Amino acid sequence: MILSQLNTHRRAEGKGRSETLRPRPVARAAGFTPADALSNTIHLARAADGLGYERYWIAEHHAIETLASPAPEILIARVAAETSGIRVGSGGVLLPHYSPLKVVEEFRMLHALYPGRIDLGLRALEAAAWKPMLCTRA
Repeated sequence: MILSQLNTHRRAEGKGRSETLRPRPVARAAGFTPADALSNTIHLARAADGLGYERYWIAEHHAIETLASPAPEILIARVAAETSGIRVGSGGVLLPHYSPLKVVEEFRMLHALYPGRIDLGLRALEAAAWKPMLCTRA
């Protein structure tokens, strides 16, 4: 099952590189938990590493019950620890949710632990998402 999930990869133009981006879906109807989804993510990253994929992207999603991925920096650390050569990165940290300094420090630490294997992708929020976020950010 794990290897069949790698079919979402894309090949970079003319480079022969393979990358994969997988959210961590939680199939609650089938009795799976967020812990199961995260374990599956780690197994999938190991398989991608073993097959020679160059990058494994981890997406950030909030307030979606069926996805277990609100803190990509934590999962990046675990996936990097469980693999040996694949680059691991954020599919897009939602920068307006965080202090930019904190994001940079977290990714500098990840880079120190796994030199040359960590990628930081940043993403801004759409205009409609700013209003509720500004009401809740301390």
